[in-house]
Amino acid sequence: MDELVRSYGKARSDLLRELLVPSDDLIADVNDSNGIMRTSLHCLALLGDVMTLCLPLSEEEDSLVPPSQSTREKEKSRLTDWTHLLDQLWKWHSSRPTEVQALIEIDDHEATFPTILFTSSAGIFVNMTYHAAMLLLLDHWPSNNLLVPFSSKAGVVETQVSPLWHARRVCGIALNSDPEHSKCWDPCMIAEFALAARLTPNPNQRNELLVCLDKVRMAGWRVDGLVRRLREEWS
Repeated sequence: MDELVRSYGKARSDLLRELLVPSDDLIADVNDSNGIMRTSLHCLALLGDVMTLCLPLSEEEDSLVPPSQSTREKEKSRLTDWTHLLDQLWKWHSSRPTEVQALIEIDDHEATFPTILFTSSAGIFVNMTYHAAMLLLLDHWPSNNLLVPFSSKAGVVETQVSPLWHARRVCGIALNSDPEHSKCWDPCMIAEFALAARLTPNPNQRNELLVCLDKVRMAGWRVDGLVRRLREEWS
């Protein structure tokens, strides 16, 4: 299954990149009529790149790796790609248009999910995608990386390089979205929510997530299997 998801992520990333203007133009022109769409596609493409890097290689893909490439060279190449993606995600986050930035963000207790509100379904979708990409990337931190690549960036604190910090935001965005927005979920958002839910340690918080998934189910999505797998993993 991981191989299938990884292949899907790479294909989706390549397709989305064909639809994008160069990233410099994207950042400079996010406020025009198509800016929201382009910035959303850009974030999706980055998520695809993260999936390609972090999820296991299939046997066929592994056979394409040059046999002359040493383990050290592979690790160095992976570290370069990992650091580049982390930097690209942070640049995306810091330059995203105000239309998809949170209207309210309150996080004052680790026992509860943060309250994060947006004015549109686009804001919900693209920020869940960003936090899911960060979660996956940080959860696959290269063993040979001893530095926090963007710890010196303005506004970044140590907690923001924790996978759990991003997982809590994926869940908080979903839980605090307008009930009408549950009708706008798609397989990508459901997968992002499931990824974050798996890292949730608090039983009370898990119950909140199951209630949210029930709303998604009532909107027409078949998530019974997902709920069953989450319960099994949590038990």
